[in-house]
Amino acid sequence: MNFEKYNENLSYSYVFGAFGTIELLTNKRKECLAILVDPSFTSNEAYQKIINLCKNSNIKIIVDNKILSKIKDKGNIFVIGVFKKYQSTLSNNKHIVLHNVNDVGVIGTIIRSMRGFNFENLVLIDCNVDLYHYHLIRSTMGAIFSCNVVKYDNLDNYINDYKDNSLGHLKVLKPAVIEQGSFIVILWLLGFSVVGIPIILFAFFYKVFVLGFSVASIISIYGFKGN
Repeated sequence: MNFEKYNENLSYSYVFGAFGTIELLTNKRKECLAILVDPSFTSNEAYQKIINLCKNSNIKIIVDNKILSKIKDKGNIFVIGVFKKYQSTLSNNKHIVLHNVNDVGVIGTIIRSMRGFNFENLVLIDCNVDLYHYHLIRSTMGAIFSCNVVKYDNLDNYINDYKDNSLGHLKVLKPAVIEQGSFIVILWLLGFSVVGIPIILFAFFYKVFVLGFSVASIISIYGFKGN
């Protein structure tokens, strides 16, 4: 297979670096087409790990510096994983929904943080970023291969697709009562001490800020649509 420098019209993409390639082989091995390796990297222990992950998978390991030089965007890249583009499907677990986030670095940081907190579903509303661009994949350090990332043109389409998965009233009420009840009890206890007054003021400011930001975001999205 003749691999070309990346463009969005290709049916495949690349992950640069040994760590991201190992993440690809660990989580999306069926989508992996080939592994490109610089000859100088074959003595590295990560290369042996890549070989072990490729066993019994019919994944070609191509040791050729010329192919890497044609594809990579900088000199210090010794391993490139080639994978076919795939469509993710959201699971029924919790979803993180982002609106109009178009910065590759920000999305990469969010995906890495998601995996740290054991979230796996990310919804991007009105996002123009190419999810398969190697810059985005590199910014996630391969974490994107263990996540389900789906783009929607608008929030209404996402809500319509998952309206049957909405939570019941009691499921929403119970954690809200526990959270707000705990907050009130903590404030009540802090009120017995002068030292607790600054903490109370900060807690109120935080609550007001979070609520105000959420309401302002909803108004900015739907305010002129009459929804």
